[in-house]
Amino acid sequence: MSTRTGALTLSPYCRKPVAMRIKTSRKKASEIQADLLVIPVLDGGECSGPVRELATATREALQKRVSMTAFKAKPGATLTLQTGTGDIVLVGLGKTRQSENWRRAGGKAAAVAAGLRASTVAMCSGRGSVANANATAFLEGFRLGGYRFDKYRSGDGEDRYQGPETVTLAGAGVTLSSAATGRIMSVCDSVFLARDLINEMSSVKTPAFLVRTARKIARDGGLSWQLKLFLLGRCAR
Repeated sequence: MSTRTGALTLSPYCRKPVAMRIKTSRKKASEIQADLLVIPVLDGGECSGPVRELATATREALQKRVSMTAFKAKPGATLTLQTGTGDIVLVGLGKTRQSENWRRAGGKAAAVAAGLRASTVAMCSGRGSVANANATAFLEGFRLGGYRFDKYRSGDGEDRYQGPETVTLAGAGVTLSSAATGRIMSVCDSVFLARDLINEMSSVKTPAFLVRTARKIARDGGLSWQLKLFLLGRCAR
């Protein structure tokens, strides 16, 4: 497991390591160029917020699609619109802007990005003091949503989507530093390691394997460690 400040590195089991740049921007939705533009929206406000900042033709096409499909921005619901410059996806937040709903929106956006094999992804995180919190939760969900345990999948993996090269967090109030994004990625990489250990075959994760893994975690993190064995009877007491 490795961590880079301001960049993403994938767990060695799920895919080949690949770096993904994290950028912030104060641009409006109409000014953002990306293969996939993600706009989280509230239930009942499907065509408000950043949607209003889109170019007139794009905004009207999106409003028409929302009306035709009777789209409701329930948590995790998505609606995609293809344009001449890229795709736009509305992701539902439900009735409230809770962090967990933004995190869930990030996971849904990761799935859409994978389906489109997007190289660049941008997300409108809103304005004001909540923009940083929104961006943080979205990035966590997006990162975790891209996890795959592909260790035993056949083929050389060259045709597998490895995530976008760049993720842009857009909004007037987004000021996430490289250190902040690095902490987010560190937490996500730790979750990936736990998922890897859960998904690994029992015949592989022997006691010796677990000891080697613990040693590597300690070594990579600059930690000291001590192995203690607890007998079943002693644990019961």
